[in-house]
Amino acid sequence: MATAPKRQAKIPKYDTSLPERIVVLGGSGFCLEQIKFELNLKQNAVLEYSKLYPEFKAALAEADKLAHEVITTRRKRPVGRPTLYTLEMCDVVIALGMGDPEDGYSGGGHSIAQMARHIGVAVDTMYEWKEKHPEFSEALSRAVNLSEAWWEDKAHAGINVQGFNGGLWKIVMSARFPKTYREPAKIELTGKDGAPLPVSTTTVTPVITDEVIKSAYEKFKKFAG
Repeated sequence: MATAPKRQAKIPKYDTSLPERIVVLGGSGFCLEQIKFELNLKQNAVLEYSKLYPEFKAALAEADKLAHEVITTRRKRPVGRPTLYTLEMCDVVIALGMGDPEDGYSGGGHSIAQMARHIGVAVDTMYEWKEKHPEFSEALSRAVNLSEAWWEDKAHAGINVQGFNGGLWKIVMSARFPKTYREPAKIELTGKDGAPLPVSTTTVTPVITDEVIKSAYEKFKKFAG
């Protein structure tokens, strides 16, 4: 029994915008197979259009060339996420620590977390920059010192002002600048009602006595002889 011949799939009407769209996709790094998928082009249509429309065939060649250039460029790029770091970051952190000298040093006293928020990065990124860039490490250390001085100026100006909360200021300073303001913890052991702890001494008998040593020596002599 003879089999009926397969019907060829109907080729859609040619769209004159196809060449331009093909080139755009190629410039974005799309290979020919991806272009066919994006534009819903069947293989028989691609072959037919290539025969009938020179601009379509030229667009395919141009797209293939552009896609290869894009892929090659991507491979040459250094691996890793781009960094936001520039030398200007040094001036930024110093300004945030010191404040505006022309306006009574307003806007100063920032912590490293606040500096990171202002720049738009994580605190961990600030410390990464500190490790990788010596100039930023120096700038950040100076910024922290200036921030500490800013808070000390606040206390100096307000210590004789009614309502100044010295206790709160001390808590803030010990939290922000523990190396300078946090008091070392002291642990004292006392007995009942503060009395000294009782001290007792115990005599410990050595495990290795003269008799043990003598016995071991005699055994060694027998073994060696």
